[in-house]
Amino acid sequence: MEAWSEVCLSGVKSYTRLRGEPAPRACLDELADYAGGWLPADYLDVMSRSNGFEGVVGSCPDVGWPFRLLPCEEALTATRAYRVREYEPDLFLLGTDGSGTAYLIDTRSHEWVELPFLDFGAVGHSRLERRFDSLRGLLENLASG
Repeated sequence: MEAWSEVCLSGVKSYTRLRGEPAPRACLDELADYAGGWLPADYLDVMSRSNGFEGVVGSCPDVGWPFRLLPCEEALTATRAYRVREYEPDLFLLGTDGSGTAYLIDTRSHEWVELPFLDFGAVGHSRLERRFDSLRGLLENLASG
């Protein structure tokens, strides 16, 4: 088995597992159900090793961007609390930078989406969002600055 940090954490300079154990299967099943029956394979791979993580993404030693992949239980709670599905029915909250940016999956296009929290439900928000085909792609983009 590959080292956990090699699975999808390309460009992540430092990280802390939020829970040392894999995400509970029942929680992932509930999350998938709530997300319309689909979760990204790379997300499931990470969650099978650690129930969430937080870290600093970037290529320079002194500069980085925070990233937090929410533990399964928190993803459900946060998606409901922020009423994401009410404003963006195809989006599901899975991560954050801790200061105003949400990282979500689009259950229709199967892309990762970066979107300001304040932009949920805003008309024409597409100018502010960025999309990525995988968790690795999202992290590599953040790492490149």
